[in-house]
Amino acid sequence: MIGPLRSRVPLAAALVALAVAAACSKSPPPTPSPGPGNGESITGRERLGWDQPAPDASELATFRYAIYVDGARSVIADASCATSAGTGGFPCSGRLPTMSNGAHTLELAAFIDAGGIIEGARSAPLRVTVTGITAGQTSSIADGDITTTTDGVRLRLDVDALVEPSSLAVTGDGRVLVGGHGGGVVTVGPDGVTESLPGGTGAVLAIALSPTHERDGFVYLTHAVDGDGEAPDLKVGPTGEAPTGFRTDAVFRTARYRGVRSRLAERMVVLEDGPSSAEPAAALRVGPDGKLYAAFDN
Repeated sequence: MIGPLRSRVPLAAALVALAVAAACSKSPPPTPSPGPGNGESITGRERLGWDQPAPDASELATFRYAIYVDGARSVIADASCATSAGTGGFPCSGRLPTMSNGAHTLELAAFIDAGGIIEGARSAPLRVTVTGITAGQTSSIADGDITTTTDGVRLRLDVDALVEPSSLAVTGDGRVLVGGHGGGVVTVGPDGVTESLPGGTGAVLAIALSPTHERDGFVYLTHAVDGDGEAPDLKVGPTGEAPTGFRTDAVFRTARYRGVRSRLAERMVVLEDGPSSAEPAAALRVGPDGKLYAAFDN
């Protein structure tokens, strides 16, 4: 026999109270352990590693991680953890946030989002010193100099006067094709810089190589040209202001070239798309299916 309706109200209220209590009973995640550190020098481009205690991998998957740099909190990007635990927990790593040169104190904390942020205690402080390239260091660079990066890689510096480079592609034999806003393409290789395509064909916005480039020499370029086929007047100022004099009927022209003795020749237009914006941008990629994919503006 069903009782009066008023007898159901206390039961419903009790169920709501139980649900709220269950949500509030979630405990904060355990504290991460990044290990000891006292002034270690880093470049700032490394990934930060730590051990994360957790009962099992399924609960570990609910954790997210915050990093405090000198007390300022941010969420660790690109965090990932192993699926099996070691003696100190599950090995995890994540990308360091951007930091200025100098000494910094890092602290880690794990948190969950259960209708609200529930964060565990911060780890012991990890002190690091970021030693990136300092302002003015590039002024002493000269052609042919040998330098060592902060992570121990020795490089020879080849300095060339590339005007407003905007896109590049690397061939299988190590040559670099660089396109510029002036419309030309230069090839940087062991023998120096070669003008592979003269300017005036429209700003080169993207370069892609044929998947069989070593055999056929095909190179795909996307230019910004106006509707009459002439190059628009692209002028990019030293402070990055918007281009001026850009024709409203400008379009994107994608063409295939063949490399002939370090030159690009035998142009064949494969696609025109437009109009472009006042600040044109494009991307070209060859997919694993061998097809050419193009993207224009935003």
